[in-house]
Amino acid sequence: MKTLPKLPTGAILIIIAASLWALDGVLRRSVYSLSPLTIVFYEHLIGAIILLPFFIRQLKSGEIISKKSWLNAGFVALVSGLLGTMWFTTALLKTQFISFSVVYLLQKLQPIFAAGSAAIILKERLTPKYLAWASLALVAAYFVTFPGGIVRFDTGSGTAIAALYALGAAAAWGVSTTVSKRLVSTQSTVVSTGLRFILTSIFGLVA
Repeated sequence: MKTLPKLPTGAILIIIAASLWALDGVLRRSVYSLSPLTIVFYEHLIGAIILLPFFIRQLKSGEIISKKSWLNAGFVALVSGLLGTMWFTTALLKTQFISFSVVYLLQKLQPIFAAGSAAIILKERLTPKYLAWASLALVAAYFVTFPGGIVRFDTGSGTAIAALYALGAAAAWGVSTTVSKRLVSTQSTVVSTGLRFILTSIFGLVA
């Protein structure tokens, strides 16, 4: 009897992360009275506090953060952690959380920015097979997000502005995904993630 192949650990972690992200927009409803910057600051501050003990332990074990890693982490923290998350939150606030349609539709463009930036920055080759599966994934994500394939554009005058913010967030997260890959190629996952949350908290405090 043949045994089914085990799902790679990386794939499992991606599934878990995507599931947690699915709750993000719902949880932000409860803090709609706060400014986007305040929400972004506190969510990263809490994450930084949780990661700090592991971050310090990793540094004590002898891991050194290079100048290049600081630059990559700074870019990810500023563009993805601060600006991307703030733009996404602002987009939801612009539609008064009545309908996520426009915001989430444009947020689904993130993989396109990620793949495009990877091809430019990392010189990764986009094979026809990859493009086919990526297109299928985008279509599937669209119909999962919008049952029946209907997208609402009746969220009021803030819809156009919300769309721009959502598009900006998708671009910020997509490009930062590529830069994050460069970061984790030279630093451990703990240090890379810790730097992102710590630096984003600092940027949020200064802003």
